[in-house]
Amino acid sequence: MDIDVAKLDHLLTAPKPSGDLILDTRDPQAAARWHPEGHGARYLNVPYDAFESDAEAAVAQLPQDAQNVHVLCARGISAADIAEILRGHGIAAGIVQGGMAAWATYHRVVRVSAPDEAFAIYQVVRPAKGCLSYLVVSGTQALAIDCTRLTDVYRDLAERLGVTLVGIADTHLHADHVSGSSALASGAAPYYLADDDAEGATVARESIPRTIDVGETPIRVLSLPVPGHTLGSTAFSVGGRYLISGDTLLPDGIGRPDLGNHAREWTEHLYDSDRRLGSVRFADDRTPGACRLGFALRRSRRVRARLERPAGRAARFGPRAFCGTREHDRGRKLAARGVCRDPARQPRR
Repeated sequence: MDIDVAKLDHLLTAPKPSGDLILDTRDPQAAARWHPEGHGARYLNVPYDAFESDAEAAVAQLPQDAQNVHVLCARGISAADIAEILRGHGIAAGIVQGGMAAWATYHRVVRVSAPDEAFAIYQVVRPAKGCLSYLVVSGTQALAIDCTRLTDVYRDLAERLGVTLVGIADTHLHADHVSGSSALASGAAPYYLADDDAEGATVARESIPRTIDVGETPIRVLSLPVPGHTLGSTAFSVGGRYLISGDTLLPDGIGRPDLGNHAREWTEHLYDSDRRLGSVRFADDRTPGACRLGFALRRSRRVRARLERPAGRAARFGPRAFCGTREHDRGRKLAARGVCRDPARQPRR
């Protein structure tokens, strides 16, 4: 009945809700700030102390129609006590192995390119943080883009696919998580970061070239400067068919232009960048970021219009104006709640 975090992710991302319940036994403050989310399973927080003080009352808080209860704690230790109590009450229960510590480091790998392509693009998702990264594979070579700090994920994936990393790139200087791209490169492959985002950087890196060839029969990766979210933001066109846009274009909007405290100037850059991307022609509309160019351009025009209001009318950004994927949006919410930079470094409980 115990499940690992990969099974937990499968439950949460299921297309239809199940009868399963994720029971979070951490204290309410920790649970409210950061917990797994998804419409595939219900979530409930009943702290460990409640079971210690009055187990009957705590058990009574669970929905009666819950089919399977997966008990979640910080590290998968104290959850075993609660699962035993629940089983003693005739409830099918097990633990989430490793708890939130394991969830913080879990990555999901999905192939997002069509199976008939001569190359492959793998999206690497870190659900706990809302981070998206990519591996572009052609032949026995690969280019990694926007890697998280958990670099073994990419080494293991490359080994599993039988490929060698020939380059690692960041689409921009990330504000919401620690990049692992430079550490992954570590002299074994070039690390690419745009000059405008590398000001003051001490890591070994190279400027992003106009093109990067990957594979013995090369697939061409074209870099497209798209300043706005940051001054050095860069999108990558893969084989003329797919666009990896970083945080410039997102499924539900565009990237935030205000992170550098130059919202007015950077919004102008972002507007121009979005227009430029809108003129790029692809062989089809299959893009890893599922970017809706028309929607993003309309959003960009509205943002610029807000910034051009007459004096005395405050310019503000709507709450979902710059949301990305739902997972990326969760990462933004974590930051807004004051969660520390990396969930894996949360205090123990």
